[in-house]
Amino acid sequence: MQQRSWISKFYATIGSATIPRIAPDALNYSVAGAIRQKHIIAFVLFSAQVFF
Repeated sequence: MQQRSWISKFYATIGSATIPRIAPDALNYSVAGAIRQKHIIAFVLFSAQVFF
């Protein structure tokens, strides 16, 4: 449970840091934004494997 709350907190931090930066350019860079989101999610999952 501790691990899960840490991961969700990490997701919330990443999301709040990333989404506002992508949102203004969503129409022009929707594809690039989606790719960036996938890279971030992959990085988070990789980090979770390293830590746990």
